[in-house]
Amino acid sequence: MALHVTQRAFRFSPEQLFDLVVDVESYPTFVPWWDAARIIRREPNAYMTDQVVSLKVIRQRFTSRTSFQRPDWVEVRAADGLFRAFYLRWEFRRDQSGDCIVDLTVDFQFRSQRLSKIAAMISGEAIKLLMHAFEHEAHRRYHPAGLEPAPVLAPNSATP
Repeated sequence: MALHVTQRAFRFSPEQLFDLVVDVESYPTFVPWWDAARIIRREPNAYMTDQVVSLKVIRQRFTSRTSFQRPDWVEVRAADGLFRAFYLRWEFRRDQSGDCIVDLTVDFQFRSQRLSKIAAMISGEAIKLLMHAFEHEAHRRYHPAGLEPAPVLAPNSATP
């Protein structure tokens, strides 16, 4: 399994960042490798999502179950397809300055050996790109005072 844990401070409220994370159907508009996301069933404090992701030349569909407690945490587990095991947890808490501290834990294992090898090479960078994509989208949605972040580059893009 590939375990990644990261923490970042954002100049947004936990409620704003929570709302952004649970808006999975908008991921294809701001997360570079997300091609599609559709909620297929809603429950109180949970939903099931059908998603399509592309990593380099590989395009895969998978289903996940997301559970949450607003505005504290969001937890995602893979239900089938792409992953042998997948766990992602976002935690949001306000610090003394009013900013939001975000803890992100990602632990996954692909079913495919080929994907596992690719993931081993790029997963750390992919997690950084994911956090950057969410930060950029939060700036776009919520327009806080301060500087805008740099544009998000797709995983296959070269830095200008």
